[in-house]
Amino acid sequence: MTFRHAPATFMPQSHAPTLIRRARRLKACVEVGFAVALGCASLWGIVEAVGWVLS
Repeated sequence: MTFRHAPATFMPQSHAPTLIRRARRLKACVEVGFAVALGCASLWGIVEAVGWVLS
């Protein structure tokens, strides 16, 4: 059974997969950015701690 001749009521749902995909991509970008920022912050913290210990 194919949904090629689906009623007009199902038309708005055709955009749902692309929106979900876009939202997932945005979420992944945000997570990667957050991880990078956290990594840079922790790296800076380590550098600061080493500098404080050596001084």
